[in-house]
Amino acid sequence: MRQPVTDAPPYLCNFVPRAALAELTGYTGSYKAGPNSRHRVGNTCVVSNDERSIVITSYDVSARRETFETFAGNGKAGSPVDLPAELGKGQIHDFEARLYPFRSAGAWFRCGERSPFIGVTVMKNPARDQNYDLVQLVGIAERRFGEMFGCAPTPDPR
Repeated sequence: MRQPVTDAPPYLCNFVPRAALAELTGYTGSYKAGPNSRHRVGNTCVVSNDERSIVITSYDVSARRETFETFAGNGKAGSPVDLPAELGKGQIHDFEARLYPFRSAGAWFRCGERSPFIGVTVMKNPARDQNYDLVQLVGIAERRFGEMFGCAPTPDPR
């Protein structure tokens, strides 16, 4: 189903509107949000319950092309969809972690002098058009990144 993502503070893990969590994932139970030190690149934050991750966000302030290529290489075969060009160089694909299915988006873009990479991963929810949702979430994340770092996002990562 295609519905706009609610974009209003407060934000979980910097980029995900708390009001949108249940509508995006279908999960309405209790959760916690905080940093994930197991991730190798950039700043990662996880919204999770006692059993699994619900939403994962990450960003690398000044990423190289290899960061995006590594992200793109982690997707399941046959599942990639390109992000709209206005969000930079990006892709949406299926991803599996600990046998749980996710849909993941990553965008490499420009923000001032930086070339950041942002990743947003959500648990699969067959009741939603998750490509549509993730395009909106990446747009929200890029805007929030610009607010956090005092820069204006543009598509060209250089």
